[in-house]
Amino acid sequence: MPTEKTGRTPQDLAAELAALWGVDWPWVWEGPPQGGSPAFREWCERYGWDPQNAEGNLVVRTAMGGKLTLGAGGRWNPVSDIDYVAWDLAAAESLENPQVIAAAEETWVEYLAAAVGVLGAPTWTGAWDAPDFPEPTHETYWPGREFRLKARRPYRLAHWSPTEGGQERPVVVLDQSVSFPTWGEAAPGGSMIWLKMFRPRAGEGGRK
Repeated sequence: MPTEKTGRTPQDLAAELAALWGVDWPWVWEGPPQGGSPAFREWCERYGWDPQNAEGNLVVRTAMGGKLTLGAGGRWNPVSDIDYVAWDLAAAESLENPQVIAAAEETWVEYLAAAVGVLGAPTWTGAWDAPDFPEPTHETYWPGREFRLKARRPYRLAHWSPTEGGQERPVVVLDQSVSFPTWGEAAPGGSMIWLKMFRPRAGEGGRK
C-alpha cells in the first residue's frame, strides 16, 4: 500500500493557512536576525515557531505541528517565499502506481476545499492540460507552458492573487505533482501537494 509520509491532513492545512494569514507580512518578508541571539529567539517565538536548523533556509515547526521552509536563497533574510508540504504519498512498488493516481484525484479535492475554506475562491484552479491554464506573473511561482505540458507539472494548481491594501500579503499557490514514474510500470511513483506563499512583486497586492 502507498505510504503517506507527512502525517498531515486537510484540516491541518486549513489551520496552518489560518495562522499564517494573520501574521505581519512585512515583518515575515524582512526575515529573522541570524541565529543564536535573543532577537532571533524573539522573532521565532512571536508566532510560536520552533527553529529546526542552523544553516541554509530556515525551517521552523509551527504551533500546529507543521514544518515551514522560509526561502531566502540559502540565507535567512530577506524571505522570498514559504513552503509547506501538505501531502506526500509514495508507492513502495510500481504495482501501487494506480493506487497513487486514484488517491491523488481524491485527495486534491479535499485539500483544495480546505484552502478555499480559509482563503475563499481561488483566482484560478485547474489541471495541467486546461486550455486556459495561466502563465505565472513571475517565473518562480510555477513552471511555464512548455515545461508544464512536457512534464505534467504542476499536475493541478490553484492560485490566489494577493489582495490590495499594501499589507504585502503573499501570492498563494497550492499545487499537486505526480512524479513521472507513476504513469508507468517500471518504477514506483508518488504524488505531493505543496502550499507555497510568495512575496508579492512590485505592483502585486499593493506593493510598490
